[in-house]
Formats: sequence, structure tokens, C-alpha cells
Amino acid sequence: MKLTGTMHKYKRNKLILLSLAHSVNDISYAVVPLLLPLIREEFSFTYMQAGLFFTCFFAAHSVFSMFSGYISDKTHKTERILSFGFFFTAIAFSLLLLTHLYIQIIAVMILAAIGLSVFHPVGISLLSRGWRKGISFGFFQAVSSIGVSAMMLFFSYLVTMLGWRLTSLILATPSILIGLAFLLSYFNLGYIDPTTQPKVNPITPKSLGLFYFARGAQIFGVVAITSFMPLFAVDVAGLLPEKASFLPAFIWIGAIPATLIWGVLSDYYSPLKIILFLSLAIIPITLATTLSLSLSVIFILLIGLGFCNGGVWTPQTVWLSRVTFKKTRGKVFGGIMSISGLSQIFSPLFFGFIANKWGLITTFRFTIFPMIISFLCLSKLIRGNK
Repeated sequence: MKLTGTMHKYKRNKLILLSLAHSVNDISYAVVPLLLPLIREEFSFTYMQAGLFFTCFFAAHSVFSMFSGYISDKTHKTERILSFGFFFTAIAFSLLLLTHLYIQIIAVMILAAIGLSVFHPVGISLLSRGWRKGISFGFFQAVSSIGVSAMMLFFSYLVTMLGWRLTSLILATPSILIGLAFLLSYFNLGYIDPTTQPKVNPITPKSLGLFYFARGAQIFGVVAITSFMPLFAVDVAGLLPEKASFLPAFIWIGAIPATLIWGVLSDYYSPLKIILFLSLAIIPITLATTLSLSLSVIFILLIGLGFCNGGVWTPQTVWLSRVTFKKTRGKVFGGIMSISGLSQIFSPLFFGFIANKWGLITTFRFTIFPMIISFLCLSKLIRGNK
């Protein structure tokens, strides 16, 4: 019994460390679109140039996510891999202090993307080896959403006081502490508890590919909204660039309860059907945000958007853990991050072009088309796996 209690404490502390690391990683990731209105104010670039800014960042993130997942499957030194990612992220953001040209900022964002690409494929793969309950994955996601929401609410104050360069450095500083925690940790992150391993019902490569495509299509639409939301806050809602983080904050606030609720439901219902439901619900919410509504109503809609979009990730993690084997799970999670990255590469450029021609409102309405494609593909996947 004593051993059982010790192991339970060990697993709990490991879950907490991975969840805190997830939050710190996502805070740095979420800072990037918040910087855009401030960088645009300083350098006066177009929506198309804003799209290029995101494309370079997401391209690097996509390529190195797949590489990180592949490496994590081949080595037991996961602590060192994670430490490298967090240290590299902190160094990259510190270089923003030296940037004075648009091309320099692009270069720094590419370096930051390399560091940020490490955690998700490695960390989620490690998490799936020790827990089978959706609530554990939900906690992992919720800690991240809480951290990002808090950051966005305080971002305006920090930027006003310190400027965007120093604010970026301060928000990336916790990466050093997390990197040290992994480097000095006594946890064996690669330990596999055989009593908590999910029963694997392997999926065919064709079905996995269809799932990847469906998620990629949905992310292609959603990322245009989340990436350009700070610009939407300034150009449409009329907020100051320093306060542009308030609108995206409501998306993350909506994700906090979603990760826990859908995580619990994933233990009792099909995670894939939950993803299907959420992929449908997000379409009318997206359309509603483009209507002439009061700011308070937009806040509510953005919470709903976050509830649907943020809620997908927990059942996705649960489902992929149930249909893939542990020896390839790092590559699988790296794959989903790379697919996400590919969508993020082309989405800002494509929708940035549309925004240049017809404005952000029309652009947001166009985003529902890839979302509809995603819903249809998921429906086909569910019918084919009955």
C-alpha cells in the first residue's frame, strides 16, 4: 500500500510538471499573434505581410514538430529534449531586444518556433504513457488554457508599461525555469505504468490520414480567426493595439471548462463523435462573430468559440492514445502538430490575401468553408469505422 501511495504521488507530480510546462510553452506560443498589432504599428506592414509573418513562424514549427516527435520515439533522453526546447525558446525571445528590421523579427520568430515545436509531440506522448482517463488529459489542457488566459489579460498592462520587446522577454523567462526543472528532475518521464495503458484498437493508415486531413482543414479555418483576432480587435472592434489581447483572451477562457468537460465525457462517449459535434458547433459561432453585434455579445461568442475549438484537443489526445501504439506515438502526435503547422503556414497567407481585398469580416466568413470540409471528412471517418 505504501508503494502504491508513493507511485500515485510520483505520477501526480509528473502530471503537474508536464501541465505547467504545457502552460509555459503555450503562453510563449500565444504571445506571437498578440505582438502583431504592435509590430505593425511600428513597421506599418499590410495584411499580406502579416500573413507572411505567421507563415514563417508556423512553417518552422511544423517541420520541427515532426522531427521532435520522431526523435522522442528513438531515445529515452526525453528530459534533455524538453530542456533544450524550453532553453532555446527563452534565448530566441531574448533576441527580440536586438531587432530593428522586419526581416530580423521574422528570423527571431523562426528560432522561437523551433524551440516551441519540441513540447507538444514529446510531452503529450509522455503523458499518454501514464494516464488513460480523459480527465487527466483535460487537466493537462486546462492548466495551459488558464495560463494563456491570465497572460492575455495582463498583456495590455505589461506592454503599456514596458513595451512589446521587453514584455516578450518577461513572458518567455519561465521557460528557463521549466527547462531547469526537466534537466534536474528525478522523474523518469519515460516510465510506462502498465496498469494505466489504454487498450489499443489500431487504426488503419488510411483512416489516420483522413483524420489528419479533417483536423488540418478545421485548423486552416480556425487559425485565421485566432491569428487575426488581435487585428480584428483593432480594425473592427476599435480597441487600441495595446488592448488587442482582450478579445483573444475570451477564446482561451472558453477553452478552460471545455478541456475538463470534454475530457470527462471522453471516458464515457466516443472521443471521435465528440470531435465531430464540436467541429459542427464551431461553424455557426464563427458566422455569428461577423455580424454587427455589441462588444459584450462578441465576448460571449468568443467564449463559445474557445469552448468548441479548445475542447477538441482533449478528446483528440484520448482518441489517438487509443488507436496508436506507444512506440510510434511520438511520431503520431508530431504528425498532428505538423498537420496543424501546415494549415497554419498557408492559412495566414491565403486569408491575409482575402483580407487585403475584402476586409476581415469577409475573411472570417470564408473560414467556414474548410470547417465544413472538416465536418464532412470526420463524418466519413466515423461511418467507415463502425
